[in-house]
Amino acid sequence: MLQHRFRAPLFLLRAAVGALGLFSRMRGRPSPVSGDVLQVVGRYAWYDTSKARSTLGWTSRPLRDTLDDTIRSLRRAD
Repeated sequence: MLQHRFRAPLFLLRAAVGALGLFSRMRGRPSPVSGDVLQVVGRYAWYDTSKARSTLGWTSRPLRDTLDDTIRSLRRAD
């Protein structure tokens, strides 16, 4: 289970997202994180996956595998 070691204040997250957006615009690329993501930071969310499982045959997989694939894909996109 993941443990929170540091909770950044919301104003700091807003500043970081804003700076990232500015840097991305200067590079002529879309920002990898938008301000919209701050709406869900710190909120608990639970999703029912039963319909995806029954209708689409979806199955979950380990978080580590998903993160590895995501990082690999982002590196290829650069």
